[in-house]
Amino acid sequence: MDLEQVTDELAIRRLVDTFCDGVNSRDSGLWGSVWDDEGATFCLGGIERTGKDIIVAGFVDGIEAYELLVQVAPNGLVEIDGDTATGRWYILEIGQLRSGSSSQQVALCHDEYRRTAGGWRLRRREVERIYKGDAALEGWVRPVTD
Repeated sequence: MDLEQVTDELAIRRLVDTFCDGVNSRDSGLWGSVWDDEGATFCLGGIERTGKDIIVAGFVDGIEAYELLVQVAPNGLVEIDGDTATGRWYILEIGQLRSGSSSQQVALCHDEYRRTAGGWRLRRREVERIYKGDAALEGWVRPVTD
């Protein structure tokens, strides 16, 4: 692996970290910054959204239901081919809805990336749920600051 490939992989890994940080901080601008401006697609729970504005609007609507949502991507693989790349990431997520119910899930994300003038961007993410169940969140939750 040459220096350019290492640099590209680190940039893509940072993109995935930024995705998770946008979820955790409830920051739609940060979360939206990872998406390609041209033809991005996000597939989650059988719903496919295409177009960055539509994807971000779905995030804003979805995150409002949560009192707490924490997501991490502890490991993944990246394959780079010139100005495009693919990635596969395992996501761990725990959340508590404002209604009081809580859940945990494990998912496998299948990603496609594209190098743009502004750097690497997420072109497509398809989330494959592996596990979803209740989470016993009986402790204290920091209040949401909107």
